[in-house]
Amino acid sequence: MIHQTKSLLSDAARQFLWESLNRHHPDLDKPDIALVGSRRSGSTLLMQILAHAPRIKSVDQPFSVFTATRTQMRHLPWPAGGIFVAPDRAEIEALTAYVENIRSGRIHVREPWRFWRPDFWFRSDRVVLKTTDAHFLLPHLRDWGLQVILYFRHPVPQALSCHRNGWGDRLDQFAAHHVLRTKVLTPEQNALLDRMRQSDDPLPRFVLGWCIENLPLFHDLAANPPTVFYEDLVLDPDGTIDRLGRLCNVTPTLKMRSMLGQASLSVRGLSDTAARNAIARGNAHALVGRWREHLSDKDLEGVRVVLDAFSGCPYGVDETLPRSPMAD
Repeated sequence: MIHQTKSLLSDAARQFLWESLNRHHPDLDKPDIALVGSRRSGSTLLMQILAHAPRIKSVDQPFSVFTATRTQMRHLPWPAGGIFVAPDRAEIEALTAYVENIRSGRIHVREPWRFWRPDFWFRSDRVVLKTTDAHFLLPHLRDWGLQVILYFRHPVPQALSCHRNGWGDRLDQFAAHHVLRTKVLTPEQNALLDRMRQSDDPLPRFVLGWCIENLPLFHDLAANPPTVFYEDLVLDPDGTIDRLGRLCNVTPTLKMRSMLGQASLSVRGLSDTAARNAIARGNAHALVGRWREHLSDKDLEGVRVVLDAFSGCPYGVDETLPRSPMAD
């Protein structure tokens, strides 16, 4: 009871800061931005880099019903199975109004609240929405006029990170989702899902969860959309930020570049000691390829079986880097 009361008071305090300290007036000449990627992929860092650009306000996880604030839940519809896979007309209308309210500044959700930090703006004119729960909303994000940036990290280190932190692989959630099973996954992918749910090997289970949630992005990659890879950000940070600036119509600043040698807010609390030390030392190789040193041939073969079931995936089990970097 005490913990619940503290949580409610904390949410209320943050909501007060968002609504009283930020004034948002949209820049009609530049589009707002949507970052679409997976958890533990570095998407928080990418959001924070963009949020250090002048007057760009970040909104973290606007479509997640599991982390939604009380204000969000007054506007955000609850999707079947907790995932927006095939929203009906009423849900689309509610989501459209919800996104418009955020972009216009009429409602404030999941914004920075530490007003003394450089990613807080008392006056903002653009928003960057970072989401790991809206892969299937991709066409709607574009219909709403957002500049969509896809974001990927190799599924193996992402899976290892999620497992280490005690997060679920989401397979039971996906298996129970009727629309996902009947209209999205192929018979072969459904069979793989059923087999993996009976397995006690966590690595291929988590990789399968990554593949299922990213499936709409795999289909989209054929059209060569704006895409950023975690590995590029680590190995060529300045070049990747310059490219991100071109994609988002943002001039990179020293504040944006200063984020490169720092761990994001999520990394500070959840990455292992070796990863945090690699970030501090700027050891790019350790951050990109260290995971291969800890896997057996059996581990790799289990991952290969999963990745081979999903055409369009930009990663292979034998490479640490994406197969084909995307052009502007």
